[in-house]
Amino acid sequence: MSDRWDRVIEGLQTYLTAPKPYKQHAEMMLKLIPELRQQGWAFDVTPVLSHGTLQLLIPDVPVWINIWGNEEGHFTVYLYDLKLRREMDEVIVDRDHVVTTLEQYTQRLRLPENV
Repeated sequence: MSDRWDRVIEGLQTYLTAPKPYKQHAEMMLKLIPELRQQGWAFDVTPVLSHGTLQLLIPDVPVWINIWGNEEGHFTVYLYDLKLRREMDEVIVDRDHVVTTLEQYTQRLRLPENV
C-alpha cells in the first residue's frame, strides 16, 4: 500500500500552489498521512485522492471514508455509500480526534453487515 500512499502524497503536493482552501487542506493531509500509514487498523486500507479529497477504501466494502481539512483547522470526515450514492454520517473533528474517528469508521465498515 505504500506506493498508493506515495501517489496520494504526490497528488496533494500539487495542491500546495492552489488557492487557500485547497492549499490548507493539502498541508493538513500531508501532516496527517504519516500517522495514518502507521496505524494497525489501516493495514488493508487503500488511500485515494479524488478532487483533492482523501478517500480511504476498505476491500469489499461499498462505502468510502472521505476526509477534508477545512480552513478552521478541523477535519470533515464522512462516509459515501456507493450503492445509495449519497453522503452519510458526517462529523467535524479536530486534529486530536481525527485518527480515532477514522479508526471507528473503519471498524464499523468491517462489520459483516457492511461487506
